[in-house]
Amino acid sequence: MLRSTALAVLASAATAVATSAFAVAAAPSLNLQSALADTKALLSSGQSADIVVLGDSLSFRQGSYLPHFRNLLQQNYGDGGAGYQGMSLWTGASLNNGWRRVGINADLDTRRSLDGLWNEFDGSTAGANTAYFRPTNSRIELQYISQPGGGSFNVREGTNGAIVATINTNGAANQVQTFDYQLPASQTQYTIEPLRDGRVTILGQNNLSSETGVRVHRAANGGWGVNNFLTRDSTFDQQLALLGTDLVMIWLGQNDQAYNQVTYAQRVNSLVDRVQSSAPGAEIVLIGTYDQGSAALAGLVEGMADVASARGLGFINLYGTAGNAEFFNRNGYLDDGVHFSQAGGRYLGEFLYDAFVSDGASLVPEPAALSALLVAGSLLLRRR
Repeated sequence: MLRSTALAVLASAATAVATSAFAVAAAPSLNLQSALADTKALLSSGQSADIVVLGDSLSFRQGSYLPHFRNLLQQNYGDGGAGYQGMSLWTGASLNNGWRRVGINADLDTRRSLDGLWNEFDGSTAGANTAYFRPTNSRIELQYISQPGGGSFNVREGTNGAIVATINTNGAANQVQTFDYQLPASQTQYTIEPLRDGRVTILGQNNLSSETGVRVHRAANGGWGVNNFLTRDSTFDQQLALLGTDLVMIWLGQNDQAYNQVTYAQRVNSLVDRVQSSAPGAEIVLIGTYDQGSAALAGLVEGMADVASARGLGFINLYGTAGNAEFFNRNGYLDDGVHFSQAGGRYLGEFLYDAFVSDGASLVPEPAALSALLVAGSLLLRRR
């Protein structure tokens, strides 16, 4: 059942759709029914489905739509866990001496992991060099790299508690490995203790629940665009496979405004090639970013639509359906002109959820319903 919004917001949204639906020629959506069919079939049969979201700060920062989108999906289809969580100061890790302290709005020269939020102990720094990781769920799959010259580390309960396992990461080539761990009921974090015999590289952890349902894996970072994902090393591809990815949703564009329609379609095509190579069974939905007032974005949304049309991929056109820049600002949906406020994140989370469950039908209001919304909005304004 589609969610409803307050009357005044619905009236504003209807007006925004009426004034901006033709800002780009791309359709409101493409191929959503076929692009979501396999994922929905898994969920309707009581199995779990893993959705990976590739994005930028709109998917990462406070005020993001993603927690709302995830919560609504899990209320409907079941909570399979919080999904992937990179190892970073900004995502639940605490790091002592010898660990890197970088993360959001950056990309290290060694472009590892799904989202660039990985960490590494240098292999030799003495003193307090433990790291602490606080997962969202109590059952996790730790993802680390086995590599030439890799060192060993202990996994300890809680804060420097009993040793659970000692893991040697020395290997012939860079390979993502996993360690499954169930936190004791009394603990909310665990310790990674390098033994100072070589580098220890931790990518992140997959949060799992004891139930079947949806897991939405956030693979996003501030300031990122299509090239950040195209230049990831092989750990990106290995992680996509390890997560058992069923659906990849790609929402990019705000940081790609140097491209035009044709050149962006080329880059998005390359990213789709990579995703399909890494997770050949996964469905793909491209999301054309929302209208925040920049003229360059229309061409990028068109480029995404071109890729979806040519390749039979799913496509959601936020630029032409979610409202124009004036609508977002008037309703307090932005907190800095670009990024969503809490209210804006909730609005977009519900908007995408409606598109997901309706296979895009929610993106095209029936003419009668649209007229009713406009009349209702007019009456509400008159009463005010």
